Amino acid sequence: MFLPGKDDRAVMDKHRLSRLLVEGDRSIAAAWADAIASCHDVAVERPPHKSLVMARARDSVRQQPFYVGEILVTECTVKVDGVIGFGMIMGDEPDMAWRLAVIDAACNAHLPEVEEWLPRLLAEERVIAARQQGEYTKAARTRVNFETVEDYIGKV
Repeated sequence: MFLPGKDDRAVMDKHRLSRLLVEGDRSIAAAWADAIASCHDVAVERPPHKSLVMARARDSVRQQPFYVGEILVTECTVKVDGVIGFGMIMGDEPDMAWRLAVIDAACNAHLPEVEEWLPRLLAEERVIAARQQGEYTKAARTRVNFETVEDYIGKV
């Protein structure tokens, strides 16, 4: 799935779209899903339900994958004008899972409304990046610089 843009730099894949909708302002997803539902036929194929998925990690020594445990997710499957969409989010969030599924189906159906979303998504991406940079800066200020006795003696 791609959201069309005027140039190659303005392409939005599903992973990027989902990240922006989940990490960004949740009212964006709510507004878009409600707008799609008001203008198009939305049928719930599988209502929001909780599931467990296995969390994979990689062993730092052998580089072998292993499962560290289970994560609670909420999933939903819908059809918008006969085109299927799927939404999944960590935690117990049935409304957000439905919204993600509706937006996914709208993108899969190449609805005309989807083209109008790109500028707002790119703006939200900049807001998220600025927020994450601020959090990184705040965390970096609390970093402790550990010196060994040998390092200290060498400086004296």
